[in-house]
Amino acid sequence: MVLWITDRDIPDSITNYKIDFRSFASKEYHPFIATTKWEAVNIDITDNTPRGIIKQLVSLAVINPIYDVDNLTMKKVQLLCEIYPDEAAKILYYYKKGEYEELKKVLSGLKVGI
Repeated sequence: MVLWITDRDIPDSITNYKIDFRSFASKEYHPFIATTKWEAVNIDITDNTPRGIIKQLVSLAVINPIYDVDNLTMKKVQLLCEIYPDEAAKILYYYKKGEYEELKKVLSGLKVGI
């Protein structure tokens, strides 16, 4: 099954399960997320995405962050650093220096998951 973490309209189906950002931030859903076998986790990286939770998913499934690389904010960069902790220094460095082409190169080569 594929977990979608988004506020967009994604219909639930046999292969998809959607959790909105408010529910994702709620600890009530964490046992369900942690105990379900996910083929992948698709997560929208927006300014509304809760911080501090995504890093816990990295060991559970393949994480597919969905974001617009041409419209990054500091919050989105921080979320990407949770997903890619080994590349966090590079991501932050290029973002803060305004070297967006280098940042795009780093992000385009990254994959996450088991």
